[in-house]
Amino acid sequence: MFGAFGYTNAKYDSFDTVLGDFSGNTISFTPEFTATYGIEYQAASGLYGLARARTTGSYYLDDANTAEQDTYTLVDLTAGYRWGSFDASVFVHNLTDQRYVVNAFGLSGPNGAEIGSIGDPRTYGVRGRMTF
Repeated sequence: MFGAFGYTNAKYDSFDTVLGDFSGNTISFTPEFTATYGIEYQAASGLYGLARARTTGSYYLDDANTAEQDTYTLVDLTAGYRWGSFDASVFVHNLTDQRYVVNAFGLSGPNGAEIGSIGDPRTYGVRGRMTF
Protein backbone atom coordinates (compact mmCIF):
# COMPACT_ATOMS: atom_id res chain seq x y z
CA MET A 1 0.00 0.00 0.00
CA PHE A 2 1.21 3.50 -0.68
CA GLY A 3 0.02 7.06 -0.43
CA ALA A 4 1.13 10.66 -0.70
CA PHE A 5 -0.62 13.96 0.02
CA GLY A 6 0.34 17.54 -0.80
CA TYR A 7 -1.30 20.82 0.22
CA THR A 8 -0.75 24.22 -1.39
CA ASN A 9 -2.06 27.65 -0.43
CA ALA A 10 -0.81 29.74 -3.36
CA LYS A 11 -2.03 33.32 -3.76
CA TYR A 12 -0.71 36.29 -5.71
CA ASP A 13 0.87 38.86 -3.38
CA SER A 14 0.80 41.49 -6.09
CA PHE A 15 -0.42 40.94 -9.64
CA ASP A 16 -1.74 44.02 -11.46
CA THR A 17 -1.99 43.88 -15.27
CA VAL A 18 -3.84 45.68 -18.04
CA LEU A 19 -6.51 42.98 -17.65
CA GLY A 20 -7.08 43.77 -13.97
CA ASP A 21 -5.71 43.60 -10.46
CA PHE A 22 -5.53 39.97 -9.38
CA SER A 23 -3.64 40.61 -6.14
CA GLY A 24 -4.79 38.24 -3.40
CA ASN A 25 -6.34 35.77 -5.88
CA THR A 26 -5.43 32.11 -5.90
CA ILE A 27 -2.81 31.31 -8.54
CA SER A 28 -4.49 29.63 -11.51
CA PHE A 29 -3.87 25.93 -12.24
CA THR A 30 -2.64 25.38 -8.66
CA PRO A 31 -4.80 22.77 -6.92
CA GLU A 32 -5.33 23.17 -3.19
CA PHE A 33 -4.25 19.55 -2.72
CA THR A 34 -3.12 16.46 -4.55
CA ALA A 35 -3.16 12.87 -3.34
CA THR A 36 -1.96 9.58 -4.77
CA TYR A 37 -2.86 6.30 -3.11
CA GLY A 38 -3.19 2.66 -3.98
CA ILE A 39 -1.97 -0.86 -3.62
CA GLU A 40 0.58 -2.92 -5.50
CA TYR A 41 1.18 -6.64 -5.26
CA GLN A 42 3.91 -8.80 -6.78
CA ALA A 43 3.85 -12.57 -6.44
CA ALA A 44 6.98 -14.71 -6.39
CA SER A 45 5.77 -16.20 -9.70
CA GLY A 46 6.26 -12.82 -11.43
CA LEU A 47 2.58 -11.87 -11.63
CA TYR A 48 1.83 -8.37 -10.38
CA GLY A 49 -1.01 -5.91 -10.09
CA LEU A 50 -1.36 -2.22 -9.34
CA ALA A 51 -4.45 -0.18 -8.46
CA ARG A 52 -3.80 3.55 -8.07
CA ALA A 53 -5.97 6.62 -7.62
CA ARG A 54 -4.86 10.22 -8.12
CA THR A 55 -7.06 12.94 -6.66
CA THR A 56 -6.55 16.58 -7.62
CA GLY A 57 -8.29 19.29 -5.62
CA SER A 58 -10.21 22.10 -7.27
CA TYR A 59 -8.29 24.86 -9.02
CA TYR A 60 -9.03 28.04 -10.94
CA LEU A 61 -8.59 28.18 -14.70
CA ASP A 62 -8.02 31.93 -14.84
CA ASP A 63 -6.27 34.69 -12.89
CA ALA A 64 -9.61 36.35 -12.04
CA ASN A 65 -10.70 33.14 -10.27
CA THR A 66 -14.00 33.02 -12.16
CA ALA A 67 -13.65 29.63 -13.92
CA GLU A 68 -12.94 26.56 -11.81
CA GLN A 69 -12.14 22.88 -12.29
CA ASP A 70 -13.77 20.82 -9.54
CA THR A 71 -11.93 18.13 -7.59
CA TYR A 72 -11.52 14.94 -9.61
CA THR A 73 -10.04 11.47 -9.17
CA LEU A 74 -8.37 9.33 -11.81
CA VAL A 75 -8.16 5.56 -11.29
CA ASP A 76 -5.50 3.45 -13.02
CA LEU A 77 -5.15 -0.35 -13.08
CA THR A 78 -2.24 -2.48 -14.29
CA ALA A 79 -1.75 -6.26 -14.33
CA GLY A 80 1.32 -7.99 -15.66
CA TYR A 81 4.01 -10.59 -15.52
CA ARG A 82 7.76 -10.09 -15.00
CA TRP A 83 10.36 -12.72 -15.79
CA GLY A 84 14.05 -11.90 -15.85
CA SER A 85 14.54 -8.71 -17.83
CA PHE A 86 11.14 -8.94 -19.54
CA ASP A 87 7.88 -7.33 -18.43
CA ALA A 88 4.49 -7.63 -20.12
CA SER A 89 1.35 -5.91 -18.85
CA VAL A 90 -2.12 -4.67 -19.66
CA PHE A 91 -3.36 -1.37 -18.29
CA VAL A 92 -6.27 1.03 -18.14
CA HIS A 93 -5.78 4.67 -17.19
CA ASN A 94 -8.68 6.89 -16.13
CA LEU A 95 -10.87 3.83 -15.60
CA THR A 96 -14.02 5.87 -14.87
CA ASP A 97 -13.48 8.10 -17.94
CA GLN A 98 -13.42 11.21 -15.73
CA ARG A 99 -13.62 14.46 -17.70
CA TYR A 100 -11.42 17.29 -16.45
CA VAL A 101 -9.75 20.44 -17.78
CA VAL A 102 -5.95 20.57 -17.87
CA ASN A 103 -5.48 23.94 -19.57
CA ALA A 104 -7.70 26.91 -20.37
CA PHE A 105 -7.61 30.59 -21.17
CA GLY A 106 -10.23 33.22 -21.85
CA LEU A 107 -10.60 35.63 -24.72
CA SER A 108 -11.59 39.12 -23.69
CA GLY A 109 -14.21 41.22 -25.39
CA PRO A 110 -18.01 41.19 -25.66
CA ASN A 111 -18.01 37.74 -27.31
CA GLY A 112 -15.22 36.32 -25.15
CA ALA A 113 -14.95 32.59 -24.79
CA GLU A 114 -13.10 30.05 -22.72
CA ILE A 115 -10.75 27.85 -24.72
CA GLY A 116 -9.03 24.86 -23.20
CA SER A 117 -7.94 21.26 -23.29
CA ILE A 118 -9.55 18.36 -21.52
CA GLY A 119 -7.50 15.60 -19.89
CA ASP A 120 -6.97 12.20 -21.42
CA PRO A 121 -10.07 9.97 -21.61
CA ARG A 122 -10.06 6.31 -20.58
CA THR A 123 -6.97 4.78 -22.16
CA TYR A 124 -6.05 1.12 -22.25
CA GLY A 125 -3.40 -0.99 -23.84
CA VAL A 126 -0.73 -3.63 -23.70
CA ARG A 127 2.86 -2.87 -22.82
CA GLY A 128 6.04 -4.88 -23.23
CA ARG A 129 9.43 -3.94 -21.88
CA MET A 130 12.90 -5.41 -21.74
CA THR A 131 15.66 -3.99 -19.55
CA PHE A 132 19.34 -4.58 -20.11
